[in-house]
Amino acid sequence: MKIFDFEEQLVEGEEAEAYLDSEFSKFAEIKKVGMDLQKKGIDRAFRMDGKIITVEYKADRRATLTGNAFIETISVSTTFAEGWAKKTQADWIVYFLPQELKVYMFPVKEMRKRLNDWRKTYPTRKAQNKGYYSQGLLVPLTEIETFSKVIQL
Repeated sequence: MKIFDFEEQLVEGEEAEAYLDSEFSKFAEIKKVGMDLQKKGIDRAFRMDGKIITVEYKADRRATLTGNAFIETISVSTTFAEGWAKKTQADWIVYFLPQELKVYMFPVKEMRKRLNDWRKTYPTRKAQNKGYYSQGLLVPLTEIETFSKVIQL
């Protein structure tokens, strides 16, 4: 089982965020948010067509290999802290597959409507970190696509 390193994941996440900012800035005004909103699962505010939407960025390198999105339900096993699927207060998730330069952009409300059914249908897996694990559902990208805006960057 692969053990994920928090610092490595952080660097990869920051690289993905910078790339996504550069791509999305072509059609939206992007504002980074403060730590108070980041703690609520909001990474950016996009202004498009006079409207503001909040987004949380997720980069998943394994999804290209597995065909599944990791929908995190528990972020830290030692405290059973809620994962981003439950915790985020963003309007939309920007789920990025770096190897494909592909984004599944989906509304959080739609994802949450499906969580209970997904728990019955799709397997739960652990992502091992040093000293704890995260837990989530392996949801096929084909399922995610049914309620996403798919963007090829």
